[in-house]
Amino acid sequence: MPPVSRLSLFVRHRIVNMKQRGYKIKEIKEKLYLEDGIPTTRWAISRFLKRREQTGSSFDRPKTGRRQKLNFRHMEIIDEEMLKNDELTAHELRRILQQKADIEVSVDVVTRARRKLGWTLQGSKYCQMVREANKQPRLKFSLDCICSNESFNDVIFTDESTVKIQQHISKSWGKKGRPRKHKAVVKHPFSVSRLGQT
Repeated sequence: MPPVSRLSLFVRHRIVNMKQRGYKIKEIKEKLYLEDGIPTTRWAISRFLKRREQTGSSFDRPKTGRRQKLNFRHMEIIDEEMLKNDELTAHELRRILQQKADIEVSVDVVTRARRKLGWTLQGSKYCQMVREANKQPRLKFSLDCICSNESFNDVIFTDESTVKIQQHISKSWGKKGRPRKHKAVVKHPFSVSRLGQT
């Protein structure tokens, strides 16, 4: 049987309906699985029915604890800003929230909200920037190599050790389950290179 999940409102209504029609807890459990494909346990059904008898409601009790500081609109702002710029820090997001929504929250609150939205810090892949004038000639050259089965066996390749004067970010924020973004890198930044033949 698949793992048991939290009882949805639909399942709760089904349980109440079957209980009112005289079904026993064991029968309710079996009908939920056979008719609706919903796995649960007799303990979960019994616990829900006892709680409903005490409260008179099928809904969860109001949760106690830390009050939610950010509402749906605030979460939307964070998500939109991260989509625009995946290198934003929590401090920058905090300032943006203050400007756009006139709300003052701590950096920790922003960090938790961003994590809740599914944003995680990832290593960034990079790709070389290519001038528009060079794109078509490079594509043609690559296609010609494929068509001619070019093996490059008569080519001597070289490698280099380069100290770059310009800095490129190596990490950015991305959502869980999505592929990492490529970051544009200047092809010829200010640098000092040492060339070697292989």
